[in-house]
Amino acid sequence: MISICTPTRNRPESFKRFCESIWNTVSDKNNVEISTYRDDDDNSEYEYSGNYKLTKGKRIYPDAAYNECQKTATGPIYIFAPDDVLFLNDDYARSNYGIVGGIHKNWTDTVGYFFNPKMCRGGDVVINRLSKALGRRVMLRKAHVKDVKILTDKTHTEYIDLININRHNLWNSKEMIEEKARALKSLQDFINSYK
Repeated sequence: MISICTPTRNRPESFKRFCESIWNTVSDKNNVEISTYRDDDDNSEYEYSGNYKLTKGKRIYPDAAYNECQKTATGPIYIFAPDDVLFLNDDYARSNYGIVGGIHKNWTDTVGYFFNPKMCRGGDVVINRLSKALGRRVMLRKAHVKDVKILTDKTHTEYIDLININRHNLWNSKEMIEEKARALKSLQDFINSYK
């Protein structure tokens, strides 16, 4: 089972396109689930299809919402994906950076979280950098995602405002540097235990 974790807020049309792109791409729909988190104050009407899990709760940072999605996920593979991308079947690869990526359950069990809950953004950056440092980052070329970000919508603007207000939680704080080093060591120790 692959669990695709995606928070969403006030984007029912974008979320619908996102889900449809998944179901149109996968070869075995029974082996994929979508685990999503929505804020309690999001009264938009969403259409859900396929195998999905919905968690609702108070408004939290998007990175923390990924953790809430992961808590209900049943697969050993967790994919993180924003609700404004599309999954496509082709051979195009746009970059060597994964805005959409996946980790195994062993990762979350080892470090204790999916995305660091103290950060308001940057979870994808942390996973990319840690996996690269561990020599475990693999770029998939067959199925890529098309970034269709809606940079002018209200959800995106509110998200940027939250980031600007809470910059102390971001990448270069002493606490985050120490936490990334701890996570890297924990993951390396886990890998080394199999050698």
